[in-house]
Amino acid sequence: MDHYWLRSTVAEAVEKRAAAQDPWELYVVGSIVGVDPPRRVLEIGSASCGALWFWAQIADYRAQVASIDVSHHDVHEENLTDMPENQKLYMHLGDSRDERSRFDVQIFFGGEPIDFLFIDGDHSYEVSKSDYLMYEQLVRPGGWIGFHDVQSSYVEDGGSYRLWQELRHQFPRDHVQVQLRPEGGMGIGMLRKR
Repeated sequence: MDHYWLRSTVAEAVEKRAAAQDPWELYVVGSIVGVDPPRRVLEIGSASCGALWFWAQIADYRAQVASIDVSHHDVHEENLTDMPENQKLYMHLGDSRDERSRFDVQIFFGGEPIDFLFIDGDHSYEVSKSDYLMYEQLVRPGGWIGFHDVQSSYVEDGGSYRLWQELRHQFPRDHVQVQLRPEGGMGIGMLRKR
């Protein structure tokens, strides 16, 4: 992967498309996932769709890219109009814990397994764990599962931080944690499915 291209793509995602992730976090995740560009990408919790746009850029040029979110009111339309030409985009409006959401995503992917799942929705422990348990089954062996906000415990119950601590101890050799830089960021945990 061309690191100059990756740096400029990260900069565009953060500065122009309002991706909530720290640029360093996106750069490292892009370096990991982009080695074998994913054909099927699912993001849970898309907000402005800045990160969704970034995932599409590092994905295969024919990728299917899907989002599940309870509200797309923050979506910046310009983030979706500039997606790679041959990719298919699906925006599902609904609760990720609803079986219908999972079913609709499976239909969109034609029953094929997901290569990259990024969980960045409701950061409570209950919902983060539910998202993981419902959707990790759809990820292919060798595929990646990313979790945002693994360094932060700003949610009362510890949320995604608590779930990440459990998973990294459960799968000690199958995870990568994107470390924070001194100036900030919430951290991203990456788990490779066996």
